[in-house]
Amino acid sequence: MPCSASLRGADGPADNVPSSVRRVPKPGIAVAPEVRRELETALDDLKRQYDQVPVATPRPFANCCPTSSYCYKAVHDAIVYNEFFDQNELAKARDLIALGKARASALLEKTAEWPRQTGLVVRGYTSKIDGSVQPYGLVVPESYSPASSSGYRLDVWFHGRGETSAS
Repeated sequence: MPCSASLRGADGPADNVPSSVRRVPKPGIAVAPEVRRELETALDDLKRQYDQVPVATPRPFANCCPTSSYCYKAVHDAIVYNEFFDQNELAKARDLIALGKARASALLEKTAEWPRQTGLVVRGYTSKIDGSVQPYGLVVPESYSPASSSGYRLDVWFHGRGETSAS
Protein backbone atom coordinates (compact mmCIF):
# COMPACT_ATOMS: atom_id res chain seq x y z
CA MET A 1 0.00 0.00 0.00
CA PRO A 2 1.44 3.41 -0.88
CA CYS A 3 2.40 5.54 2.08
CA SER A 4 -0.10 8.29 1.21
CA ALA A 5 -2.98 5.78 1.29
CA SER A 6 -2.10 4.70 4.82
CA LEU A 7 -2.21 8.32 6.07
CA ARG A 8 -5.64 9.24 4.73
CA GLY A 9 -7.29 8.82 8.12
CA ALA A 10 -4.69 10.91 9.94
CA ASP A 11 -5.01 14.63 10.57
CA GLY A 12 -1.57 15.25 9.07
CA PRO A 13 0.87 17.86 10.35
CA ALA A 14 -1.86 19.39 12.53
CA ASP A 15 -1.50 16.31 14.78
CA ASN A 16 1.78 17.82 15.98
CA VAL A 17 0.42 21.24 16.94
CA PRO A 18 -1.14 21.02 20.43
CA SER A 19 -3.57 23.89 19.86
CA SER A 20 -5.03 22.27 16.73
CA VAL A 21 -5.18 18.57 17.60
CA ARG A 22 -8.73 17.29 17.39
CA ARG A 23 -10.15 15.82 20.53
CA VAL A 24 -10.42 12.03 20.69
CA PRO A 25 -12.99 10.95 21.56
CA LYS A 26 -15.26 13.76 20.49
CA PRO A 27 -16.98 15.70 23.31
CA GLY A 28 -19.94 13.96 24.85
CA ILE A 29 -23.51 15.12 25.35
CA ALA A 30 -24.51 17.80 27.83
CA VAL A 31 -25.40 16.29 31.21
CA ALA A 32 -28.09 18.18 33.12
CA PRO A 33 -26.64 19.82 36.25
CA GLU A 34 -29.00 17.92 38.57
CA VAL A 35 -28.00 14.57 37.00
CA ARG A 36 -24.33 15.50 37.28
CA ARG A 37 -24.80 16.36 41.00
CA GLU A 38 -26.69 13.09 41.55
CA LEU A 39 -23.87 11.05 39.99
CA GLU A 40 -21.15 12.99 41.83
CA THR A 41 -22.92 12.50 45.17
CA ALA A 42 -23.32 8.78 44.49
CA LEU A 43 -19.61 8.59 43.54
CA ASP A 44 -18.65 10.34 46.79
CA ASP A 45 -20.68 7.74 48.71
CA LEU A 46 -19.03 4.94 46.74
CA LYS A 47 -15.55 6.33 47.42
CA ARG A 48 -16.28 6.53 51.16
CA GLN A 49 -17.36 2.89 51.01
CA TYR A 50 -14.15 1.87 49.16
CA ASP A 51 -12.07 3.80 51.67
CA GLN A 52 -13.39 1.47 54.38
CA VAL A 53 -11.99 -1.61 52.61
CA PRO A 54 -8.71 -2.46 54.37
CA VAL A 55 -5.59 -1.73 52.33
CA ALA A 56 -4.22 -5.16 53.22
CA THR A 57 -7.30 -7.10 52.19
CA PRO A 58 -6.85 -10.79 53.10
CA ARG A 59 -6.78 -13.46 50.42
CA PRO A 60 -8.81 -14.57 48.53
CA PHE A 61 -10.18 -11.01 48.29
CA ALA A 62 -6.92 -9.11 47.69
CA ASN A 63 -7.31 -9.14 43.90
CA CYS A 64 -10.96 -8.10 44.11
CA CYS A 65 -10.38 -4.43 45.00
CA PRO A 66 -9.53 -3.27 41.46
CA THR A 67 -12.36 -5.42 40.14
CA SER A 68 -14.82 -3.47 42.23
CA SER A 69 -13.28 0.00 41.97
CA TYR A 70 -13.32 0.16 38.15
CA CYS A 71 -17.01 1.03 38.59
CA TYR A 72 -16.02 4.26 40.34
CA LYS A 73 -13.35 5.12 37.79
CA ALA A 74 -15.62 4.54 34.78
CA VAL A 75 -18.31 6.93 35.97
CA HIS A 76 -15.87 9.46 37.46
CA ASP A 77 -13.87 9.71 34.23
CA ALA A 78 -16.99 9.98 32.06
CA ILE A 79 -18.08 12.98 34.14
CA VAL A 80 -14.67 14.65 34.32
CA TYR A 81 -13.75 14.16 30.66
CA ASN A 82 -17.25 14.74 29.21
CA GLU A 83 -17.55 11.22 27.80
CA PHE A 84 -21.23 10.40 28.07
CA PHE A 85 -22.22 10.01 24.41
CA ASP A 86 -25.87 9.03 24.75
CA GLN A 87 -28.60 9.62 27.35
CA ASN A 88 -28.88 5.87 28.03
CA GLU A 89 -25.30 5.90 29.31
CA LEU A 90 -26.48 7.90 32.34
CA ALA A 91 -28.61 4.92 33.40
CA LYS A 92 -25.59 2.66 32.83
CA ALA A 93 -23.58 4.97 35.09
CA ARG A 94 -26.15 4.55 37.85
CA ASP A 95 -26.00 0.77 37.37
CA LEU A 96 -22.20 0.82 37.62
CA ILE A 97 -22.35 2.82 40.85
CA ALA A 98 -24.86 0.32 42.29
CA LEU A 99 -22.59 -2.57 41.23
CA GLY A 100 -19.59 -0.83 42.79
CA LYS A 101 -21.48 -0.36 46.07
CA ALA A 102 -22.56 -4.01 46.10
CA ARG A 103 -18.99 -5.17 45.44
CA ALA A 104 -17.53 -2.85 48.07
CA SER A 105 -20.06 -4.21 50.59
CA ALA A 106 -19.12 -7.76 49.65
CA LEU A 107 -15.45 -6.95 50.20
CA LEU A 108 -16.18 -5.45 53.60
CA GLU A 109 -18.23 -8.53 54.52
CA LYS A 110 -15.65 -10.88 52.92
CA THR A 111 -18.35 -12.46 50.76
CA ALA A 112 -17.16 -11.55 47.25
CA GLU A 113 -18.62 -14.05 44.79
CA TRP A 114 -17.46 -12.60 41.47
CA PRO A 115 -14.05 -14.35 41.53
CA ARG A 116 -15.99 -17.59 41.03
CA GLN A 117 -18.53 -16.16 38.58
CA THR A 118 -18.91 -17.78 35.16
CA GLY A 119 -20.19 -16.37 31.91
CA LEU A 120 -19.39 -12.80 30.86
CA VAL A 121 -17.50 -11.17 33.74
CA VAL A 122 -15.98 -7.70 33.97
CA ARG A 123 -13.02 -7.41 36.31
CA GLY A 124 -10.26 -4.90 36.85
CA TYR A 125 -6.56 -4.64 37.53
CA THR A 126 -4.24 -1.92 38.75
CA SER A 127 -1.93 -0.66 36.02
CA LYS A 128 1.77 -0.85 36.80
CA ILE A 129 2.26 2.10 34.44
CA ASP A 130 0.25 4.75 36.29
CA GLY A 131 -1.55 3.01 39.17
CA SER A 132 -4.96 3.52 37.58
CA VAL A 133 -7.65 0.87 37.67
CA GLN A 134 -8.37 -0.64 34.25
CA PRO A 135 -11.32 -2.92 33.40
CA TYR A 136 -11.13 -6.09 31.37
CA GLY A 137 -13.70 -8.64 30.33
CA LEU A 138 -13.68 -12.41 30.59
CA VAL A 139 -15.95 -15.11 29.31
CA VAL A 140 -15.50 -17.81 31.92
CA PRO A 141 -16.79 -21.26 30.90
CA GLU A 142 -19.75 -22.58 32.89
CA SER A 143 -17.63 -25.67 33.61
CA TYR A 144 -14.94 -23.59 35.37
CA SER A 145 -14.23 -24.48 38.96
CA PRO A 146 -11.54 -22.63 40.95
CA ALA A 147 -10.83 -25.84 42.87
CA SER A 148 -10.24 -27.89 39.71
CA SER A 149 -6.77 -28.84 38.55
CA SER A 150 -8.01 -29.02 34.94
CA GLY A 151 -6.63 -26.67 32.33
CA TYR A 152 -8.89 -24.26 30.50
CA ARG A 153 -8.54 -22.71 27.09
CA LEU A 154 -7.74 -19.00 27.12
CA ASP A 155 -8.87 -16.79 24.25
CA VAL A 156 -7.73 -13.18 24.29
CA TRP A 157 -9.25 -10.37 22.28
CA PHE A 158 -8.61 -6.66 22.40
CA HIS A 159 -11.32 -4.10 21.82
CA GLY A 160 -10.46 -0.43 21.79
CA ARG A 161 -13.07 2.12 22.66
CA GLY A 162 -12.66 3.89 19.35
CA GLU A 163 -13.55 7.48 18.87
CA THR A 164 -17.30 7.19 19.35
CA SER A 165 -18.03 3.66 20.58
CA ALA A 166 -19.69 3.66 23.98
CA SER A 167 -18.55 0.16 24.83
